Amino acid sequence: MFYIKSFMKGFLEKPYIYILILLTFAASVLGTSYFFWLFEGNRRVSPDSEGVILYGVIAVGVAVLCCVDIGFQFAHLMACNRRRYSIYRACGASFGRIAGLAFVEGVLTAVVGYAAGALLANWLVPIFTSSLEMADGMSAPLQLLVLGINFFFVIVTYLITLVKSGRRTIFEQGVGE
Repeated sequence: MFYIKSFMKGFLEKPYIYILILLTFAASVLGTSYFFWLFEGNRRVSPDSEGVILYGVIAVGVAVLCCVDIGFQFAHLMACNRRRYSIYRACGASFGRIAGLAFVEGVLTAVVGYAAGALLANWLVPIFTSSLEMADGMSAPLQLLVLGINFFFVIVTYLITLVKSGRRTIFEQGVGE
């Protein structure tokens, strides 16, 4: 419950960064869904074509680029929350608890972003691919792959951001404020 209350407090204080992360994650899901939709359509029509591999690589590339952007946004989010984290640290919270708090904030934002991206993908991608006879839709395993790829890159990016931020940047600098 502490994590959710802290997330809501952070969201109310600085909603712009959470909304930016959410929109970037939704764009990542939308982009990967679009290219995987084309990937599956090409695979049905012509499994030996180069387009099958190309669209799969582009889909993963879109996810990687969006998640690099999300990594910078996570770093900005942690810098914005430095004061709050230092207050928690001064009140006796452990580094692990504060890192867990930062991680839960990122994952909650990503879950909402994935939901928004999945809804947009189910609505927009069929419109953009309606002229293509090969794209009938995406199978359930491929939709799970889109979820898995996006969450994998977001979680890895966020963990790298937590490690690179380090104790000195997040926790100790803000104690003097």
